[in-house]
Amino acid sequence: MIKAISLFSGAGGFCEGARLAGWGVLCSVETDDHACSTYAANFPDVPLFQGDIADFLDEKAAESGEFDHLAGAKVDVVYGGPPCQGFSQIGPRDVDDPRNALYKHFVRVVRSVQPRVFVMENVPNMITMKGGHFKDKIQAAFRAAGYARTTIQPVLASDFGVPQHRKRIFWFGVRDNLSGIVDLDATVQKWGSSAETVGHGWLGQFPKYMIKRQFRGFEGAKAVGSSQCDFNLPIQA
Repeated sequence: MIKAISLFSGAGGFCEGARLAGWGVLCSVETDDHACSTYAANFPDVPLFQGDIADFLDEKAAESGEFDHLAGAKVDVVYGGPPCQGFSQIGPRDVDDPRNALYKHFVRVVRSVQPRVFVMENVPNMITMKGGHFKDKIQAAFRAAGYARTTIQPVLASDFGVPQHRKRIFWFGVRDNLSGIVDLDATVQKWGSSAETVGHGWLGQFPKYMIKRQFRGFEGAKAVGSSQCDFNLPIQA
C-alpha cells in the first residue's frame, strides 16, 4: 500500500480522493477546529495533528511521541493544498499575504521525510501571479530539498465529471535519487488525459508507478522544468 502524509487536510476532500486511489494515509495536518471535527468523523483511523503546521514534526511534537510511527516509515508521497486565498483571482492577490508563504512548510515536511514523490494542489494564480514570482520561489525550494524533477499540470474540474468550470493546478515532484521517469511532463500528462477522475489518473498512477520501479541511486538525472499553466482563458497575474 502507498504510504502517504496529508498536509493542509481541511475536512478531508483530498484524503477521500487518496483513499479511493488506494493510498494509506499515515497522518494528516490541519489547524481549523471545525475542519478537524469533520475530518475526524470521516477518517477516525487516521492520526490527526490538530494545530499549526509550523509545529508539525518539530521538537515538541517529537517529544509527544504521537507520530513516532512516521520514523522509518519510508513515506511514498506527501500531498496537500496550501491555502489559496492569497493567490485567488477573487482575492486581493497581495504578494505579502502571510498565507502565501505556507508552501514553505510543505517543502519543509518533504525535506524532512524525503518521500518518493509529492503532489501539491492550488489555484493557477500560485504560479502566474506577479509574473511567476511564487512559482520561481517554490521551484527553487523544492530543488534545494532534493526534488528538481517536477511538473505542473492544469486541471479543469468539468473535464473530470464535476459540474463546475473550476481551474486548479497540480504540482508533481520526484526525489532526485530515484530513477524511473525521465520525461515527467509527458508521463503525467498521459495519465491525466486518459482518466475519468483525478484519482483514477494522477493519484492512482503516479506513486504506484514510482514504487514498482527498481530504484537505484544515479547521477545526471534529467531535471524536467515545470510547465506553465495553459488554460483556454488566460488568468491575469
